[in-house]
Amino acid sequence: MVGRNPQFTYRKDGVFYFSRRIPKDLRHKYEHDKFAMCLRTKSREAGARSARAIAARLDETSPRVFV
Repeated sequence: MVGRNPQFTYRKDGVFYFSRRIPKDLRHKYEHDKFAMCLRTKSREAGARSARAIAARLDETSPRVFV
């Protein structure tokens, strides 16, 4: 299927990954400038569902960090 990846995701070797940038004012506390993790799926729908759940969890637990 041709089209855009779901929000906060990218594909590498056909597998979906979740990624969010860490704000500039907080990067000094972290080793990298973004948070990324493998979603362990090649399905666009499953990747989108997982990304929404992870984004909601990050926003809920760390509203200041991942805006």
